[in-house]
Amino acid sequence: MFFFCFLGKFEDTTISFWNFLTFKESLEAAKLYVEGMEASGGTNIYQGLKTGLQRIREASNSSTVVQPMMIFLTDGHATSGVTEKKAILTDVQAANADLNVPVFCLSFGRFADSSLLKTLSLQNYAFTRKIYSASDASLQLEGFYKEVGIYI
Repeated sequence: MFFFCFLGKFEDTTISFWNFLTFKESLEAAKLYVEGMEASGGTNIYQGLKTGLQRIREASNSSTVVQPMMIFLTDGHATSGVTEKKAILTDVQAANADLNVPVFCLSFGRFADSSLLKTLSLQNYAFTRKIYSASDASLQLEGFYKEVGIYI
């Protein structure tokens, strides 16, 4: 059984998609969902992370047994909602204190806030990787997922 959760925060709306299907079914459903999305507005890093941890908390109260982890992807800086780095780091770490969920971060492009993501992942039992646009992104992602696989 595979649990997939996609959370997107666009302006003031959190978009979520979750699935408890087999890996193949879940991956196909997720691809269709993501392909239909359109980005707009700012980047609310704080709300995306907090919503993700809340969903993991809700799932951990169910009878389904999963190894929770979060993979946070971004191409920017916090520009809406809570934007102050210290507040984001402190609040997310506190929200994750009893869950102990690894929060892996993937940054894309040159505008991502690498220092925030590095600290965020280190405070939350994981690591950060940057996907460089000048290199083959698929190879970089494959390497990232192999690293994350160690935690499963």
